[in-house]
Amino acid sequence: MKRFSWGIVAGLTALAISPQAMAASGWCQTNSGSAFQDSFSFTETFTNPSQNQAGMEFLRIYEWNTGGTYQARCECDATTLNTSTFFKTTIPGLAATQTRNGLNYYRLNPYLEIASELYIAGKLNQFVPTPVLDKSNNYINSFPCNTTGTIFDTGSKGYISLYFTRPFVGRVTIPPTIILNVYGTRKKGSYSATPMTQITMNGSVTVPQSCEINTGQPINIDFGDIAANHFKTINQMPTGFTPHTVNMTVACTNISAGVKIALSFQGAADTHDSTALATTNSDIAVRIENITGVKIPVISGMLPVNFNYPSQSGDTTMKIYPINTTGHLPGGGGFTATATIQAEIE
Repeated sequence: MKRFSWGIVAGLTALAISPQAMAASGWCQTNSGSAFQDSFSFTETFTNPSQNQAGMEFLRIYEWNTGGTYQARCECDATTLNTSTFFKTTIPGLAATQTRNGLNYYRLNPYLEIASELYIAGKLNQFVPTPVLDKSNNYINSFPCNTTGTIFDTGSKGYISLYFTRPFVGRVTIPPTIILNVYGTRKKGSYSATPMTQITMNGSVTVPQSCEINTGQPINIDFGDIAANHFKTINQMPTGFTPHTVNMTVACTNISAGVKIALSFQGAADTHDSTALATTNSDIAVRIENITGVKIPVISGMLPVNFNYPSQSGDTTMKIYPINTTGHLPGGGGFTATATIQAEIE
């Protein structure tokens, strides 16, 4: 008998790719791999009432110059060694609103919008409106590729412009807000997901106007004794109840002619009816109306003030009453509700 032996030979092929065959991304990244954190504080006071108007624009109202620098490396190969550095910026977390005078504005809060201009050095040496994409610094240099000793200061200088969406009274605080992420590259259109630097702004804007409601005295309203079984109908006041009428005075300073004054009510909204003020009884809320019976929603509603500009004073009236918001018979015992009344300029 003959025996046959079959041999199976597996062939392995090694694939080698030289570093020169893989094109560099061009990305510029800090040595740490995370964004360099740069920040500045912006504080401004407007003393002229005519400045506190919707539509007022204040160009280059503030220049930041932090002096911040950071070390970074830019990946490059033979195609990018002798090119300039390109920059891209994004404005995270802020909604774009409008473009005016070549500047792109973003909503900072209900009262203010901001636009920024970033200083790009090299051989450009200009303040450039943001956002930018593939903006060259016009500096073609031949420093060695992929080294970690390159010093950057892009992001350390710039301008802020301000736009009033609506006037306001007192101080508006600007919490720490990221206004720019700055990315760099040696190859157009190719950027790391991590910015080279992140610029954060904080501060405040103050308009030294003031309004005082009821000479600063608290407004206490006692609904008296109400039988629980009088709360029979959902979204209605108790049977036989008469709404309380509350007259309020408002005294202000530095209010320009034509500016409208209104009162807002800041408090916890009822979980069943978000337009009404929550109370300590989960079945009962408090309704606020103007003198003609129009509902004034908590938080978002405005109660107009009849304002006399020469005397810088005004008055208004509200009606207020409890309602059943669940359709259930409320439990016995007292209930309370609290709201802060604030003067608003429209």
